[in-house]
Amino acid sequence: MSRLYGDKENISSKKIKDFFDKRAEIDVEYLLSITEYSDAENSKQRHLKESEILLNELDFENKKVLEIGCGTGRWAEVLHDKVKEYNGIDYSKNLIKIANENYNYPNCHFQELSAMDINEKILITDGPFDILLITGVLLYINDEDIRKIVKEASKLIKEDAVIFIKEPLSNMENRLTLKDFYSESLENDYNAIYRTPEELLELFKDIKNISNVKMGDMYNELNEREETGYKYFVIE
Repeated sequence: MSRLYGDKENISSKKIKDFFDKRAEIDVEYLLSITEYSDAENSKQRHLKESEILLNELDFENKKVLEIGCGTGRWAEVLHDKVKEYNGIDYSKNLIKIANENYNYPNCHFQELSAMDINEKILITDGPFDILLITGVLLYINDEDIRKIVKEASKLIKEDAVIFIKEPLSNMENRLTLKDFYSESLENDYNAIYRTPEELLELFKDIKNISNVKMGDMYNELNEREETGYKYFVIE
């Protein structure tokens, strides 16, 4: 329906959940294409580049990791032989099913759980966590909900924890919101919020003891769009 430039418009979490449940049922050549929306080769190249950056930026050795929005569970494959424990949550039951079917490691756990409901009593893995991963998820969450999630998640991580975020963001001066926007490539309505880097970091400002924030570009050479591009953040 709409491409909104600059306006702060909420999107429907239910529609997004339904979208991903349906995406999990499609037949793809490469598993990551379910959530990356690209062909197998492009999805593989993105994953390799992202993995390289992630492992270069963070020390996972014997660490406890919490991932919000784990999708198909790809980071368990990369991290299972390094971390002490990994707990990935996602509110799509179909994506969690895929994760459990493909990444059955004893120190890795997947959990059907909305980020809005996250708390220490309900998580499979006990905290506190050394590392918090949020990759390609925040564009599907409204501003106020992100603030609530950050507040609750900050209670589950150590004071010296590291937060790694990868996010598609607006390349323009203002945010771009897609609201019930029909995507021909996805053959479905699509909802997402592409914030500016400044807007994204503003949502994390209430985390205590932040000593450093690093921002970098993420596989822009593989990006297929002009208005948006991928960046990563390391918040210490």
